[in-house]
Parts: sequence; C-alpha cells; structure tokens
Amino acid sequence: DPLTASVYKFGGVPTDKGGAIKSYWKSMDFAGQDPTVQNDWGQADFAFAEASTTVAFTYSVNQSTAITYVTQIPLYSTANSILKRGFSLTRGSIGTYYNFSVGDNSSLAPWTLLGIRTTYTPLPWRPQYSQ
Repeated sequence: DPLTASVYKFGGVPTDKGGAIKSYWKSMDFAGQDPTVQNDWGQADFAFAEASTTVAFTYSVNQSTAITYVTQIPLYSTANSILKRGFSLTRGSIGTYYNFSVGDNSSLAPWTLLGIRTTYTPLPWRPQYSQ
C-alpha cells in the first residue's frame, strides 16, 4: 500500500487490502501465418477446468480498443470437470494482429485455462501503411 507503507500477503488470500485481486491471462499478439497480410479472425475456442466463477473473454484486433469485444464465460458445471467454450468473433474482425485475455476481477474461486485455439482466414496481400 503506497499510502501506509504496508505490505499485504498475496498468496493464500482472496483480497488485497479488502479489494478484489484481478486474475487474468493475456495472450501475445498473433499475426497468423504471414505477418504481412491481414486476416479475417473468425473463432476463439477455450478449454477450462470447472470452477465456481465466471471469467470475461476480451479480444482486440490490431491492438485497438475500437474493436474490442467482451463476453462473460461461466465456468461452473455439475456435469463436467472440463468445459469447452467457443465463440464466433464479430463479423469483420479483420486485421494483422489479434490478441485476447480471459480473467476475472473478483475474490471468487480460482480458475484454470487449459487450452486455446483461434481460427482465421488469410486475406489477399494489399499494401499497408502504419500511421
């Protein structure tokens, strides 16, 4: 705590000075098979271990907050220990780079991301200029 010069234990507790601890996993920027062409990013698939929480899935294209999508993913199930969740990305999610994050901002139970998959269609090469 920068105001009281106190140190709070991180491991083994669900809060930080009474506030929620944000847990998330953020991907690198994916460029597909060729970083010189744009892609039509189509789908995101996840596998999670069952947990009694909900996480948010957020993605952006070309590191832009103008094309950001967020949806909630409940991870609780009485029937399965592994949950698979798949999403069609917003139509027209076209760009060279794609990244995503999944996580929560609560003091609820821990969660585990087991695997991810993203599909895309490379578009024909066109000259591109950085701003």
